Amino acid sequence: MVGYALSPSDLIPDFIPVLGYLDDVIIVSAGIYLSLRMIPSDVLEECRDRAKSELQGGQPKNWAAAFIIVLIWLVVVFFVVRLGPIAADLIPGTPWVHLPITMGYDRYPEQLIDEKTALLDDLSSRGGH
Repeated sequence: MVGYALSPSDLIPDFIPVLGYLDDVIIVSAGIYLSLRMIPSDVLEECRDRAKSELQGGQPKNWAAAFIIVLIWLVVVFFVVRLGPIAADLIPGTPWVHLPITMGYDRYPEQLIDEKTALLDDLSSRGGH
């Protein structure tokens, strides 16, 4: 089931609205159900008992992993805030050029490159702000 869920090929392609994801939901759900049915009941009970005994003291906490995840998020936020004006074209929904000026550049893309170069030079001269 993991192979089907991660595979790029599907029975119904994902770009088809609703049906594209519906086949994934049905097939993966059925696969999980069948996988659980194939586990012998004594093994399943043993694993459930062991899980309950390990959770008696509360849920395990891994502070090192939490610290690393928070650190990664802080680095991402720092770069978005610090480099946002310079690399705003990498952030979806953030225009990096004045949109009324860029209208009609589909016929002259070199003008768009010139405008972006001028914008980058201006931002660089102001220290990126």
